[in-house]
Order: sequence, then C-alpha cells, then structure tokens
Amino acid sequence: MHKLTIILTFAAIAVLADPGLIQLRETVIDPSEASIQNVAEPVCVPTVSGKSQYLIQPAKNFTLEETKRIKNLGIIMIGCVPPNAYHILASPKELEALKENFQLLYAGEFLPEYKTTASSKTAIANAGEHFSALVLLSSSEEFEEVVTALINGGSSKIKGVCGEPPILETRITKELADSLIKMSAVVNVEEKSENFIFNDVAKTTNLMN
Repeated sequence: MHKLTIILTFAAIAVLADPGLIQLRETVIDPSEASIQNVAEPVCVPTVSGKSQYLIQPAKNFTLEETKRIKNLGIIMIGCVPPNAYHILASPKELEALKENFQLLYAGEFLPEYKTTASSKTAIANAGEHFSALVLLSSSEEFEEVVTALINGGSSKIKGVCGEPPILETRITKELADSLIKMSAVVNVEEKSENFIFNDVAKTTNLMN
C-alpha cells in the first residue's frame, strides 16, 4: 500500500481534501474561520531573545527569494507545513514586519497542544516518575535556554544530537514535560518509545529547513 507521509516538526501531514486547511498531526485549522489571531500576548513563554512560535499561511507559497527576505527580517523558518503553511519563530515586531511585507491569510501562535500527540500524552501518563523523552528545539539559539530549564527541572542524562533544529534526549518528569511545551524554545516533546527512529526524524527535520 502506498503511503505518503511528510514530517515537519514531527507533524504528519495528510493529503487534504481542502488544500486551504492547515492540518497538524491532531489539529485542523480553517483559516477562513480563524483568520488572523490576536498574537500580542502569546500563551507560551517567549524565548530569551523575545521570540514566539507561530503558524502562518500566506496567500501563496513563498519563493526562495521571499524566504531569504523573511530570514533577513530576523525570522527563523522552523519549516513548512504542506501544502501552504509555515511554522516560524519570530518576535512581535518581526511578525508585524512580515504582515506588512506579505499578504497573510492566517497567523496564529503555535500552541502547547500542538507540541505532543494524544498517544504520547497517554504514554507519558502511564510512565513512571521519570521517563525517556525527546525534546525538539525551535532553533540552536535556544539550546542553552532549554538545557538550563531541563537541569533546573531535575532532568537527568541529557544528550544532544547535532542538527538544526537540535533534538535533546533526556529523562524528565511529567511536570517538566508540561512546562517544556509551554516554552517557545521547544517545538515538540515526545515519550521516547523503543521503536522511535531517532536518526530518521533528525534527518527529516533537517531536510525541511
């Protein structure tokens, strides 16, 4: 059976009946209903540099030249969410500059509930006091910030993997997992199962940047 799976920031994107929808692993956003959200007060704690994660949908896909212009604004492109949305890291000022330079159909914060799956939540709930976890960062610039949060939260055996954005393998508590997904420096927190193909995920994430 032919299987088409595109992974971005650990989001499995199915071929959509309506290409205008933004479909994450377990959340579907309809820009025609949600429109541009008020992102002045993000839910997640901004990074040390004042950036937050957002999902945006432009009127048309960005060209390579437009992507370069966006990066020149100081915005970090975490990746694309096919067919026509993007996951970015930006400050409020940078997001406003993006809106001024490009027509956006949707702009909204990348919320904590997008950062883990129901199956992973169940695995975490059934885990012991500490469990093995994989933590995907929004960019290498947040490496020290997240490691500090892990250490302060009592994490043990922190192991980093090269890549952009980087991934940390560690042992954490359920309470720390809840705190991590509320940080803009963190894209994803998953319970590390035995069949998790760590290298494949790292490579796929790299290809999307």
